[in-house]
Amino acid sequence: MPQDGFVASASLRDNVVFNYGAGPEHDEEIRRSLRLSQFDIDRESLPEGLETEIGERGVNLSGGQRQRVALARAHFYDRPILILDDSLSAVDVDTEKKLLADLIEGDWKDRTRLLITHRLSVLPDVHRILFLEHGRLTADGTFEELLRSSDAFRAFVDVLSRQKVGS
Repeated sequence: MPQDGFVASASLRDNVVFNYGAGPEHDEEIRRSLRLSQFDIDRESLPEGLETEIGERGVNLSGGQRQRVALARAHFYDRPILILDDSLSAVDVDTEKKLLADLIEGDWKDRTRLLITHRLSVLPDVHRILFLEHGRLTADGTFEELLRSSDAFRAFVDVLSRQKVGS
């Protein structure tokens, strides 16, 4: 799943199933995928529910909503390997925590998950970090291990921490 998940000019249902004209036969699965992706149809101001038309490239959705629709699509298709390229970048911290607990470390706990991120808040919760500098792997381990063993990783964490404080 890319950072800017693809959203078509189609209904919410079609965007999750990724099939124009999808019928209601998968609605229960779609709703579950949306729920686990923290996309609450009732609170998202979608008057037509799953039938709500999403504008071209998701123009009538926020960046976080587009990412959560794309996460719901990834969940719906139930693949054994998931590559999530900064797929939490547009969600707030509370939503991020729920996505980590309910979806990424929850429903997807038995799948291989590669999470590419610049968000410091996620790093202590992941199983293993592969730290890259200029396209090269320079450190590998848990958050705590890398804090102890890698000057470059500590500097990265320090920069992100200062950015967070300054924002």
